Amino acid sequence: MHTITVTELKKHFDKYNELAKKEEIIVTSHGKPIYFLKPIKAKINDDAMSLVGMLPKNATIGVDPDERG
Repeated sequence: MHTITVTELKKHFDKYNELAKKEEIIVTSHGKPIYFLKPIKAKINDDAMSLVGMLPKNATIGVDPDERG
């Protein structure tokens, strides 16, 4: 994870745009975090992992609940 200033982001946007596709970046202003850039793939993975444990163990996709074994 990288931490950069908003000024650095503005000066080298192309560089950090590419880096944000692969790694998380915290952008600060006056020493305080203001943005958190995260690859969308990581976001999707985090969202999916947050669902783990929410469904019953016998849940299935595309099967009528009355037909579950």
